[in-house]
Amino acid sequence: MDTKIDIIGNLMKSEKQYWESLLNNGINKSELFFKGCEINRKGNGKVISILHNDESNRILEICNKNHLNIFTFMYSIILVLLYKYSHEEFISIEVPILKSENISSLLNTKIPLIQKIEKEQTFKEVLQSARKTIKNAYMYGNYPISKIYDMKDGYREITESPLTDIVLISKNIHAENISNEYSKQVKIVYETENDKITISIEFDEGLYRCEYIKSILNHISNILTNVTKKIDCKIDEINIIGKDEIKILLDDFNNTTMNFEKDKSIGELFEQKVKERPNDIAVVFDENRLTYLELNHRVNSLARALKEKEITEGSIVGIYIHRSLNMITGILAALKIGVAYLPIDPSYPIDRVEYMIENSGTKMILVSNDLIKKLPESFQIINVDDSNLYTKDNSNLGLQINNRNVAYVIYTSGSTGKPKGVMIEHRQVVNFSKAMKEALDLDKYKSILCMTTVSFDIFVNETIVPLLNGMKVVITKEGEDIDGEIIADKIISNKIDIIQSTPSRLKILFDNKKFNESFNRLKVILSGGEQLRKDIVSKILQYKNVSLYNMYGPTETTVWSLVDEVKSDERILIGKPIGNTELYIISRDNELLPTGCIGELCISGEGVARGYLNREDLTKEKFIMNPYSKEKRLYKTGDLARWNLDGRVECYGRIDNQVKIRGYRIELEEIENILLKIKGIRQVKVVAKEKDGVMYLYAYYVSEIKYSISEIREKLLKKTTRVYGALIFYSIRKNTINAKWKTK
Repeated sequence: MDTKIDIIGNLMKSEKQYWESLLNNGINKSELFFKGCEINRKGNGKVISILHNDESNRILEICNKNHLNIFTFMYSIILVLLYKYSHEEFISIEVPILKSENISSLLNTKIPLIQKIEKEQTFKEVLQSARKTIKNAYMYGNYPISKIYDMKDGYREITESPLTDIVLISKNIHAENISNEYSKQVKIVYETENDKITISIEFDEGLYRCEYIKSILNHISNILTNVTKKIDCKIDEINIIGKDEIKILLDDFNNTTMNFEKDKSIGELFEQKVKERPNDIAVVFDENRLTYLELNHRVNSLARALKEKEITEGSIVGIYIHRSLNMITGILAALKIGVAYLPIDPSYPIDRVEYMIENSGTKMILVSNDLIKKLPESFQIINVDDSNLYTKDNSNLGLQINNRNVAYVIYTSGSTGKPKGVMIEHRQVVNFSKAMKEALDLDKYKSILCMTTVSFDIFVNETIVPLLNGMKVVITKEGEDIDGEIIADKIISNKIDIIQSTPSRLKILFDNKKFNESFNRLKVILSGGEQLRKDIVSKILQYKNVSLYNMYGPTETTVWSLVDEVKSDERILIGKPIGNTELYIISRDNELLPTGCIGELCISGEGVARGYLNREDLTKEKFIMNPYSKEKRLYKTGDLARWNLDGRVECYGRIDNQVKIRGYRIELEEIENILLKIKGIRQVKVVAKEKDGVMYLYAYYVSEIKYSISEIREKLLKKTTRVYGALIFYSIRKNTINAKWKTK
């Protein structure tokens, strides 16, 4: 009796060790990317595909030649399919027990198959590994599956498998009377009868949409075509997407061709608007306002002052000006003479200001009178508050500006601790302006409120774009952008049609009663820069007079690249590409992914920036040649996204540690690197966490010197932007940093 117990104990021990050896690899669940997406019905669904005789014959021939059973072959096909969907190193699939086994004597009715797969493997090598995987899984398959599930990190849910969404069933060899265990899983069932193979997929339509399930059959068919022609083909050579789907992804979803004035500069187009509507109000600040003609006159005078300073076409001029009419004047003056403007927020710490000016090679700075004292005396400046500047010849300069000149350089967060400058050309802004006109139907509207800081690229959509479309721009003062009372007054008194804001700012503004009331006056809300939350959508949709647009786009592709009119709070998408913009969702191996598959969002087209200023290495890494469209470049955003069936895109977060706080792009490593330069600080970990709908940054640090929180914050703000002042700091004991931050 004791001997029998020992044998059972040793067997259970070896079974446990086998499953632990697999689960200790930290495997992720093999999920179907479209689970819960775009559901339009409930009930049980089933789709069937009968393979052609020649296809079935080729499979049987391969199995006979390589001494394989058909189950091993079909299992390998599904392995490749799930790898192509996820590009995960380990793929899990569950299978039922065999028909020959006595169910009543077994602890399990299904068994997980877990296999490592690599893109460099050949399909033949996958088959050989699969045979071993299947043999071992059934050998150790009587270890309780609930205990196997418990080995999975973070497993808490008991209603579905933590390992996989897929069950593979062979009607020829597997038990069939246990299917109710798989209610939340997709069952891929195959049967061989009279040398003909039939594949069916059974699924819950409340979890999986039929169109996506049908695409699985198409992808299986494409894999079969590849491997039956060449069993030694490498996994990364197998293309699961067929010609019809490629056409949808490359052509139909990217049907964005749009005519625009590609040979004109921003200055030329602005002068066209001045000619069309000279007496219309162009810009308002406080109680001051300028017509298009008056603004143009001031711009021309300042532009001549710049020319007199021998500022040449193609150079960079700093804009270090308080929010004012002069800020707009300075920007347009630079653009008119073909020099790029470098926007510098007056709230930036002087260390960052000096870095941006020196790194960009800026030779001249347009500056407000009271900011002059902040700058080193070595910098060349023009005081835009000097009234004598505007007494010069105010006629148009008549310059022919190359629209491939850089229009502006905006510095964004960098993981090294130093920001990087993105170069956007005139042509890209001109295309963007036309695309916004079409996407938002700007001809219907007359005014927009400019609340955004000059150093944030969406400022362009609140100033240059509306001016090129003949609208009135109303500029708020510094600090007014989060005061609901003041914003409401400006909306009402200036008859504002459009406002643009990050969701986090909208959340703050909605706390004010008068701001809520002012929404009855508005017509369009543009929200972007960070995730648009359901509570904000629900709030805005209460106002039937307002159209809400969710906007998406990195600085590197000229402000916004996708737009979606939001009509429901059920699923919030980032929409479709704007004019002359193409999108691609690619895998970590740079393969085009099918509709619905989550991968990296890449953007191509007219809006793609020239690159990073003085950073050729990073430019080559992030801006690559577009493999799907000759002579175009493509920007890899680092954002995870998926195509929906209707050609709209849904965003799923980041590949890296970049986050968005109040619309600002922040590299967590940048903050860590800055904090590590503070004397005595030895270890730092910065994480982003959401609380009450607002994203906060938490910094956990180990320091040999005792600092107060205010001292650390002050040191940080000397090096970087004010948004980092919202950091929450925790001083912790040495060697506990990695464990500590994970628990917060």
